[in-house]
Amino acid sequence: MSTLTRKQREIREREQLILDISRRMLVEQGYAGLSMDRLADQTEYSKGVIYQHFASKEDLVMALAVQSAEARTQLFERATKFEGRPRERMLAIGVAGELFIRLHPYHAQSEQIVKMAGLDERATPERRSAMLSQEGCCFGVVKSVVDDAVQVSDLQLPASLTTAD
Repeated sequence: MSTLTRKQREIREREQLILDISRRMLVEQGYAGLSMDRLADQTEYSKGVIYQHFASKEDLVMALAVQSAEARTQLFERATKFEGRPRERMLAIGVAGELFIRLHPYHAQSEQIVKMAGLDERATPERRSAMLSQEGCCFGVVKSVVDDAVQVSDLQLPASLTTAD
């Protein structure tokens, strides 16, 4: 496992600060209230520095959604480790979803804004790919528990459905 250089840590910390402030701005003032000029003022970085991290406002907002999906996936993965029958692990995932909203209310709200505004179409291909990957991970975690539930008859699907659907 490699350690990050001081410069790499500073870049990550700066990016996280930009994300934290932009998430707050997005939730408090909406998509229209999030501007790169205001973000530059609040972070005390130039717009050029912000654009070094994010190609556009949409790319920045998509990065927020990716971060949210990562946090949700981590909680879901922890929930699947609950020792119990699949139906109990499915309940644990539901509790994890509620916990996510309580622990990260700005994450949940910013994710809703991203989805409603259709910003994914205007983000960079890399951010869209990262979002699809995170959503796939999250759904994969849930699917694995559903597969287990079907296998041990905790869940019966209609004959016309499979867990692959």
